[in-house]
Amino acid sequence: MNTRETAILAGKSINIDVYQEAGTSPTSAVVVAYGTEGMNPPFNSLIEEFCEATAKAGYLTILPHYFDSTGTRAGLTGVTSHLNRSGEWIDTLAASVDWVKSKKINGGKVAFVGFSLGANIVLNAGLKSGVSVIVDYFGPVEKFGILPMPNVMGLTKQRVQGMPPTLIHHGTKDFIVPDSQSAILKGWLDAHGIECEYVNDYDCGHPGQPELPWTAGAQTSSISRTATFFQSYI
Repeated sequence: MNTRETAILAGKSINIDVYQEAGTSPTSAVVVAYGTEGMNPPFNSLIEEFCEATAKAGYLTILPHYFDSTGTRAGLTGVTSHLNRSGEWIDTLAASVDWVKSKKINGGKVAFVGFSLGANIVLNAGLKSGVSVIVDYFGPVEKFGILPMPNVMGLTKQRVQGMPPTLIHHGTKDFIVPDSQSAILKGWLDAHGIECEYVNDYDCGHPGQPELPWTAGAQTSSISRTATFFQSYI
């Protein structure tokens, strides 16, 4: 079941989509972050599928509309114009962890999951929010397209120290966010001895990528692998 709530996160009114299987009382939660296109096609269907699957598995799953914090319109033009305010997106998602713990799961464990740009946001928010695990779907760490990330978003070997266990999914034919970005992140996490799995056997690209998009098979496999990862940490 999917419902819409509104909460004050980091001082801003934020819409939150809440996914919860009827009749359940979850003790752990999953916070999901969309990417540049928000909940526009084709990202909406794969994100909704992920949220529904995690809710069915017994986790309270929330999707905070963090673009609300800056009045950002989903899409490349709107997001690029607001990259200098990305610290507000990070603060909003970090605050959503406290909200879901206090309001919904009585202090239980929380996972972050981010798609594309949203993966960068949750990686950064995860450094300040006390989540138990992060799942990164084809996220950038150093560059936004050809642009360098703003300082608050740019990850480095030094900055990722203290990251929680992390699962990374990336297609080998991703030409929008190259899988080299995930390989870099994996190397940094390994250097600090942080538990990390990097799954890059998906023979496909980014959602919406012409001719070589993220596939239904990759989506099914990634959800299954994520469920297994969650069982170890939340």
